[in-house]
Amino acid sequence: MQISRSSIMTKIILSTLPILLGAVIVSTIIHKMASQKDDELERAVAMTDAVNHAELEMVKMSEALRGYLLSPENTQEFDRKKAADEGYAKNAKKLSELSKDFTEIVELNEKMAKYDETDLDRIENEVGELIVFRLTFLDWLISHNRTA
Repeated sequence: MQISRSSIMTKIILSTLPILLGAVIVSTIIHKMASQKDDELERAVAMTDAVNHAELEMVKMSEALRGYLLSPENTQEFDRKKAADEGYAKNAKKLSELSKDFTEIVELNEKMAKYDETDLDRIENEVGELIVFRLTFLDWLISHNRTA
């Protein structure tokens, strides 16, 4: 019994097709997993970036408020504080969007943003108003030749 050359070749090709098909499937799965990891890594980097920017905005707020306290005539410092407040709010919103799958991060971020908006910002603005009042009052005293 003699097997023809073409039937042997056909058998070899047919026997390697499942291996080839399996290799393609495994490669596709690995590619999908690697792509997902890249997306997760990009998201983690973006979250870290948002947190770092929020911290920077907090430092800017602090420095601007300190500068305003040291030199109340310089209203640019208070404007810098307001700009930093807005930057912090934007970063808090961005972080909430990026971390929507992590409830602890979302809750903590919302708690911090709410605290800044309702308590800290209110107190900082009251301090600013008191400084303006004090400067106005001192100007009035000086203009009326009185002493404090």
